[in-house]
Amino acid sequence: MAEIRISVSNFDAVEQSRLWLALGAEQATRKLLGGLRTALLIAETVVVDRNQLLDGIFFLAMGPDRLAWHLGLEPGARLPLIVDCQPPSGPGPRGSSPARALAEFQYEMVAGPAEERDARVSSALIALTGTYARGSSDRSSVLEEAPSAAWQERTDPAFVSQEVWDASSGDPAALRGIIDSQRRAWVDAIAAGRVAAQPWNDRAPDVHSALARSRERIVGDEPLADALLALREQQSDGSWAPPTRRALVVRWLDGELLDGPAGAPRFDPPRLPERLAALPRSERTWALRWWNAAYYEAIREKNDLRMLTLHGLGDDDAADDRAAAHWGLSADEVSRLRLAWRRLRGRRRPRSGNLAVDGEILEHMETAPPAAFASVAQARDAHHNRLLDRPSNRRMFDLALRVRGAVGDAPSRGRQLLIRSLRLGAFTLIAITLALRDAELIGGSGIGVAILWALLAIVGAFPWDEMLTLFSIRSTRMQSTLRLRRRS
Repeated sequence: MAEIRISVSNFDAVEQSRLWLALGAEQATRKLLGGLRTALLIAETVVVDRNQLLDGIFFLAMGPDRLAWHLGLEPGARLPLIVDCQPPSGPGPRGSSPARALAEFQYEMVAGPAEERDARVSSALIALTGTYARGSSDRSSVLEEAPSAAWQERTDPAFVSQEVWDASSGDPAALRGIIDSQRRAWVDAIAAGRVAAQPWNDRAPDVHSALARSRERIVGDEPLADALLALREQQSDGSWAPPTRRALVVRWLDGELLDGPAGAPRFDPPRLPERLAALPRSERTWALRWWNAAYYEAIREKNDLRMLTLHGLGDDDAADDRAAAHWGLSADEVSRLRLAWRRLRGRRRPRSGNLAVDGEILEHMETAPPAAFASVAQARDAHHNRLLDRPSNRRMFDLALRVRGAVGDAPSRGRQLLIRSLRLGAFTLIAITLALRDAELIGGSGIGVAILWALLAIVGAFPWDEMLTLFSIRSTRMQSTLRLRRRS
């Protein structure tokens, strides 16, 4: 059977940086680790691209060895990751293996030539410094994020000690050195075969179609979305096509005028209209996040992947909630009663579309010890094919219960005593009633008595524990959706 693969849209390097600034190092690491573990409970391998791996602050902070420990793997074990990358156009340096040449080429593409690295924009560096060196635009960039109080604490000693944090404050050169050493660790992991590599799919992603579908989820009129949907980029043959390079879209949203071949405009229209460029950075940032979501949806379709998307990360105030809902980037709030009804119905889902993933699973995966995660992951092969081949709410509920059992989230002693007391009381009352009737101490007959006995029997035999378990799935703000494949 073919290996089941999945991708996580939140592993975009820009999104990793945003979460690091919004939540702080420790909390962002925990959230993204929970997303990675959840993806691995559903599929065997998580697919990342080279920018996510080599410029994403989460993966750089983790490193191969620390990530292996959190996944319950032996030191030096192969990681359940595949990096989607571009093969080098020519042979590598003499004496290097093909795997080493491939890994070094990805490093060069992300880090850039040595003479340009100090000026090269890095999402990881933005996360560490809290600033973004803009280009020619005098407007605030969509990549800027005001660092939170949690970010100021800079608490991730497994990555960078507090002493180094203090010494490197305001010194991008020192932080670039840390980033480079962590990139080298991942390059060595790829070269050693601990991280698998696969060539890019040459087929271009259909971002325009994904944007058009996403536009339908936006509430009301949104001129920024319409401007991005109508945006076109000049190709090398002189034709015009929707842009697929986010770096250029970022600069366009920042108000820069981008020149193409022979000084001709690269975009049509050549710059963001002034009435839209004058909008606050936050609104243009939401437009970029909307474009990113469509971009990863197009990548998912191009590579025939499942896609896990986490919602509600780093958006902690009412304004963020409203903006996410307006742009169609939030999951529906689900009450505890609605969750229980959804699990009870167990309605099957088509093989395409979205399947809700319980927020409780994500919360448990954030904090579960490595051994607890490994125990659930080892049992995945017996369950995950049924979830993905015949998706249903009930199978997702089964996964939530397996996770709950692995992390030791058992029913409280008080709840167990209450259930046993109910059963004991019901059967005791039935027994006493029958004994008194046999002793002719009480009389009475008819339909009313029969109904009373039936009700007492139901109370005693009813599966209270299972029903309370069904209703105990917590409704949390931390939600996610699993995007299934369109193909059958």
